[in-house]
Amino acid sequence: MRFPALALSLLFLPVTAPAEPLALPPEKVREYAKAPDRNRSQFIKRLFSMAPDGRLTPELIQLHEEEMIARLRHKTRGEWLVRDLNADLSLSVDEIHRLRPILRPDTARHIETRLRKFDLNSDGMLTLEEMDTESARQFAQQRPHVFDDLLAMDSNNDGIVTTEDIIATFEAISKTPEAQLSALEHEGCGMPTASDNAEIILFNVNRAEAVSTVAVSGLDQETRAGSIRIEAGTRPIYLIATSRSPLILKIIGAKERLEHVVIASENGLGVVGVPAEHVSFVPRLACYLDARRWNSVDAQTQADAQLSAYLGRAPDQHINEQRLDTTALPSGVSNTKQPVKRKGVTIITGNRRVQMTENGLVDLGVIQEDPVDLLFQAFPAGIFSSMPEDVVTLAGSAEAYDVLPSWAGIKQLVDAGALRMIGRETYAIEEPIARLPAGLGPRPKFLLRRGVPMPKGASDRNAIESEETGECLTKRC
Repeated sequence: MRFPALALSLLFLPVTAPAEPLALPPEKVREYAKAPDRNRSQFIKRLFSMAPDGRLTPELIQLHEEEMIARLRHKTRGEWLVRDLNADLSLSVDEIHRLRPILRPDTARHIETRLRKFDLNSDGMLTLEEMDTESARQFAQQRPHVFDDLLAMDSNNDGIVTTEDIIATFEAISKTPEAQLSALEHEGCGMPTASDNAEIILFNVNRAEAVSTVAVSGLDQETRAGSIRIEAGTRPIYLIATSRSPLILKIIGAKERLEHVVIASENGLGVVGVPAEHVSFVPRLACYLDARRWNSVDAQTQADAQLSAYLGRAPDQHINEQRLDTTALPSGVSNTKQPVKRKGVTIITGNRRVQMTENGLVDLGVIQEDPVDLLFQAFPAGIFSSMPEDVVTLAGSAEAYDVLPSWAGIKQLVDAGALRMIGRETYAIEEPIARLPAGLGPRPKFLLRRGVPMPKGASDRNAIESEETGECLTKRC
């Protein structure tokens, strides 16, 4: 089997221990990895624009924030006080009524509507305090994210960001899987050649049924896992595996038949059970392996055409696994149990579910709240346990979760006493936790106890309320 030079230099990457984690959020790492040279240059320019001596501190960031608030305050006050007829540094509905004869009707209506919106005590008067509250709201929306990103580039943690810190940060970014995939993208597809006798199988996974104890796309992303069982036989297998979400594939069975595994995923995909020298990584989009519509004839035809150009012939099989537990290759037989679909409208009343069907009402029973039950509802195949060093990934990106994803993490934290269920789908965060489990949306809800810090990994997709203030700390409460 022959491999192009690109495969030797970039595609066959050794499994190494994960690098020191970057302080930047994963989504920012992915963003800046797409054009590292340009982004590094822009950050250095921003550094000197904010700190002329090239030494940026949190105190200077705070001064920039205060100046921005002052500018917004001046703008907001000027917008309203320009119609303050009696010069009492406030604006009333009566003053707008007096101005109606010289205002366009739509302008007057717009001003009155906005005035009532920002009039917090509904007294028909917009005061300086209420104008400043609106300025603060605008600041919260417009505050540049580069403030936080620059501070996160303090690579030596001395409290001062310099050009050396920015350069060191982008050197670390260049070693991430995102940057490696970006480099591959510029080189093209670079797919290794298959032997003449090999059976080429294009295998796409939409979702896997187990949750992994190892992350392949950062600790704040949910990684799932599933198995591929190679059936006995004599013909070599050339496997092209793709996924649109972070995934670990465990290869079992007659692995001696496996000639090569090609991984095509920009969101993280790892393999267990195959030596690193038998695994290549290619950029999914550069290889035109878009699996969103692989159940359509047109998409399969396009994939055949592209792979024919790279490999000299089309795949022998397309297998699109919607819910991967264990799938046998090359037969494609899966052991995944298909969910029972009930026809009818489901009604939740209290803690029970009732379904309206053609044959009348069907009682579906009590809604389960036990984290163990919820864990196996979310992951029917349970928990897939592995060690980071056993997972072949691009740039050695595998790392063990400190808190498992989704309901597995909920169960883990409940067992440790860090979470306590206080209501239906509601948990109190009783003590500091390493992070909120990845893969959770607005369900379940969390109550952050007094004195407990906001956990890492929390986002606006989560519903978190402060016990101390009663305020919603995210956008999903």
